Amino acid sequence: MEELSFEKATWIPLVVEKVDLSQGRFGIVGHRKAYRDIDSLIVPLELQAEFMWRESVNPNEDVPEMPHPAAETAARTQSFKVKAKGRKLSALYGRIWLKHWISPAAKSPRIRRDEVESRVHFQVENQEQKTLAGSALEKYRGWLWFKPSLVRHLLGQPKSQIKWFTQDTGEVGPASNQMLHFGINRLGLINVLGYKMGQPPEWVQKMWVTHNVGPDGGLSEELHMSQNLARPANTAAPESILWHNLQHLQNQTALAYGQPLLQEMPPDFEFFRLIHRFYCDSFENLCELCKELHRL
Repeated sequence: MEELSFEKATWIPLVVEKVDLSQGRFGIVGHRKAYRDIDSLIVPLELQAEFMWRESVNPNEDVPEMPHPAAETAARTQSFKVKAKGRKLSALYGRIWLKHWISPAAKSPRIRRDEVESRVHFQVENQEQKTLAGSALEKYRGWLWFKPSLVRHLLGQPKSQIKWFTQDTGEVGPASNQMLHFGINRLGLINVLGYKMGQPPEWVQKMWVTHNVGPDGGLSEELHMSQNLARPANTAAPESILWHNLQHLQNQTALAYGQPLLQEMPPDFEFFRLIHRFYCDSFENLCELCKELHRL
């Protein structure tokens, strides 16, 4: 009988698909199928069929039972042969692996940790609307101004934190390792040193820049005392005062009555994330602060 081979087969068009490989690479896999008419070949194809049934079960009985095949007394059988007819086909199937290497980009900040200069621009002047980004921002020794809504935006991130140093200064960031020293000026705007803003990664800068405004209201007095005069203000943030007073109240009620007044006090970092002065955009936000206090 003639053998069916790749050379004698009639191939259908190649189907190519792109597949992912490890480490950001890609490969190409090809699929091809072949069929060959073998009407002229001698292919003996016969089937032996066996048909068996039983007549020992009476369906009219109240509780009919099927006997075990070894105990069957009324088995009936019939056999016959079937020969294949019509067109006969054989199929061949193969996969072809092709490796296609994609060259890396000039900069790879995620895989090779390459340094890529930020393209996030911050406004530093009012008159000419001057902006700075990247290495120019890292060399800028002035301050930037931000709307107070920035703090609520940052604290909305799952791992965000805020710490208070004095009444109007502290640290805030979307993560504990991305904190920036800030101060609040007389108009309630947030001040941050320009070159400090150039240090966080670009994704952090993008969160800050949406609240960036031109200089207004001057520099925060307490931030000036801390960063320039090296004499931090001897004040305390109302958020910190409230936290310490609640802790004192918990301790005193536990001593007097055997249990604290509040069922559970959140840790300080969680308390400061929820209870702060920046619910100032609208009356609805102020009501939201009241709800947070009521939940304590």
